[in-house]
Formats: sequence, C-alpha cells, structure tokens
Amino acid sequence: MSNFEDDPFRSPADNPAGYEGREQPRDDEHGLIVAVAVINYIFGSLCLMCGVCSGVLGGSVLGIIFAAIGNDPQFGPDAKMGMGIASMAVVLLAVIQVLIGLLVLLAGYGVQCFREWGRILTVVLGIISGLVGLLALSSLNIFGLLQIGYAIFVLVVLLNPRYTRNFR
Repeated sequence: MSNFEDDPFRSPADNPAGYEGREQPRDDEHGLIVAVAVINYIFGSLCLMCGVCSGVLGGSVLGIIFAAIGNDPQFGPDAKMGMGIASMAVVLLAVIQVLIGLLVLLAGYGVQCFREWGRILTVVLGIISGLVGLLALSSLNIFGLLQIGYAIFVLVVLLNPRYTRNFR
C-alpha cells in the first residue's frame, strides 16, 4: 500500500478555516505574524494595566491631597482649582492609556486572525509608537528604544508582501 492518495482512512488535507482558495502561510511567515500578535498582546496588556493603575492610584492620591487641602484655610481657591484640574488630567490620561491598550489588544487579535483591519491598525499603532519613541529618546528616556524596536519590527513584518499575502 504505497499509494497514500487512495487511502480512505487518510486525514483530509490541512486547510484551516479562512484559507479556502488561498495559499496557506508557511511556518516562518506564520511565526512572524504570530510574534507580532503576541507582542501586541503583551504591550496592550501592559498599557491597559498601567492605565488602570495610574487612574486608580493617581486619582486616589490626588483626591486625598485635594481632601486634605480642602479643609486647610492656608490654601486659596486657586490651589484647590489646580488640584481639581490635576485630578481630572490624571484620570483623563489614564482613560486614554486604557483605550490605547484596548486598541493594541484588538490589533493583536486582528493580526492573529489574519484580518486586514488588524494589520492596518497595527501598522498605524507601530508608526505612532515609533514617533513617540523618538520623542522619548529626545528626552533621554531609554524606553523609547523599546518603542522604536516595536515599530521597526511591526513595519518590517506587516509591510512585507511576503508575510502579508494571506491577510483578508
């Protein structure tokens, strides 16, 4: 029984859902795309956690300070208004960070599922991350290198036609 094509007990050809009529990605292509998705999941989760923590902790600390100076006659209405504005700014920045984290997680899911919208969203987020990384490096923040590395990796993988021909 050397002819396996006629074997009735043979498994059907591997063709995962979503690849009907299209060429399946090779392992190296699939691996790099999954790596982009995993990095998106990691960065999105970190961004989400930092946003929640900064909103809860930063807002709480500013609220405690605001409550403490609220009863002190030494602080005028300008100081109290400044603390209120600072509290709102901290909460607003935390909300923005949470939304960015959710976008990065969503982009990771889109890339993992080989969706074109996930690829485009990840490319846009990569470009933004690269620009923010350059700004961070200009202020001598070493984490800017991490953002620039993410941007370069994402752009190299997701703009290369060899890796992206299976997105739909």
